[in-house]
Amino acid sequence: MTKRVNTFPKKEHLRGDVRISSVMRTGKAFLVYPIKVVYSPDVEDERHAHCQITKIPPVRLMVAAPKRRLRHAVDRNLVKRRLREAYRTAKQPLFEKLLQNNMRLLLIFRFVANEPQDFVSISKSVSKALARLIQIVDTQEFRENMRASQMRMLGSKESQG
Repeated sequence: MTKRVNTFPKKEHLRGDVRISSVMRTGKAFLVYPIKVVYSPDVEDERHAHCQITKIPPVRLMVAAPKRRLRHAVDRNLVKRRLREAYRTAKQPLFEKLLQNNMRLLLIFRFVANEPQDFVSISKSVSKALARLIQIVDTQEFRENMRASQMRMLGSKESQG
């Protein structure tokens, strides 16, 4: 049986109020119109440090289409479906880079245009955003920030336990 690469299973979905608010509060952001990308290293649990061993995905994604921008639920659902599909087809290079560096990332794709965009433009924006994330993951600054976050997390766990 072959391993399916272009999938977006539930374990890759970013869920939970604590995680989502943490990414929104401490994450960094950039804009690739019509998508605002908010990202943060995932250092929540020390026992999941090795992505390949524990089968924890290297990227967890949440897609948002705010009601303030798109009033009709049909439009919000269409945009979210297009964002998920574009991500699903273009995620593999980012996955490989994160697995290679033994890192995990939490992502939020937030649609910022005032009307729905066609799939081609959304797909191009998602591809550009993922390419930029690959560049960010390659930087020394990101790796240092990830290590610092891990140390803070370990320090807080030791003070609690």
